[in-house]
Amino acid sequence: MPQLTDNSDPSFASAKLAPKQTTKTPSPTGSGTDVHGQEQLQQQQADSNLFKHANSACAGTELAQLSPQERQRRLAPIEQRYSTFLNKRIIPQYTSSFLRPGSCFIGTQQSGRSTYEVNVELKYVDMAQSFLCGYLRIQGLTEDHPMLTTYFEGEMVGPKYSFYTRRAEWSTSDQVDMNHWRKFPAWRSIADEAVDKDYVHENFEQRDEIFMRWKEQFLVPDWKVQNLQGASYAGFYYICLDQVKGVIRGFYFHKKSDKFQQLDLTHMPDSGSWPSYEFR
Repeated sequence: MPQLTDNSDPSFASAKLAPKQTTKTPSPTGSGTDVHGQEQLQQQQADSNLFKHANSACAGTELAQLSPQERQRRLAPIEQRYSTFLNKRIIPQYTSSFLRPGSCFIGTQQSGRSTYEVNVELKYVDMAQSFLCGYLRIQGLTEDHPMLTTYFEGEMVGPKYSFYTRRAEWSTSDQVDMNHWRKFPAWRSIADEAVDKDYVHENFEQRDEIFMRWKEQFLVPDWKVQNLQGASYAGFYYICLDQVKGVIRGFYFHKKSDKFQQLDLTHMPDSGSWPSYEFR
């Protein structure tokens, strides 16, 4: 602990330098007795006062070195002190009971004459960043892997992401984008505007339907596996979520896969949670 010196305060100096006082009181037999217990009590009180004064002096010195704004924040009530922090960490409320962490959807994916059972679980939803992620599980795609689970990330079409895919590594084109969006009935009401490359899909979270793109990133738990015999997750999904009915329709695209593989999912009741804060 650093040594404290403050000669400007007389009470501080007297508390520090005051000599010990020994009191003698007459005993019943007439001999002098040292009242040791009383002396210890007085010394403990003096030490306590010194400690409190030292802490107060340190706190005052620390506050004096702060900017006026930071000093005001330190002295404010705790709910005001951390309001800025809390506002930044609070995740905006979700727009429906379907689009939230923990929500599960079940259904099928149609590829040619084959139909596969699919389960999707949302793990994280951030409306402010137009982002979500989760797990996609598909059954029966290959004999060697009767159940495949992939981690996917999604972007929501709105002010941040256009209807036109701006990711060269996804190997799509403007024409492919439009061909897939036209498959959704909800697209028809905005088609005349949305074909414009400068169109901004404002207030997307308040609409009945939310358009998205989902891209599978890697297998779970075998994230190092890149290629599977008879299966691929190199493509991505064009997605439309009906926020009123809780149903999802999607179309899978990859230039080497069957065209317009249709995904149909419905929300599982009582799935999903209601968090307000982001935990890391």
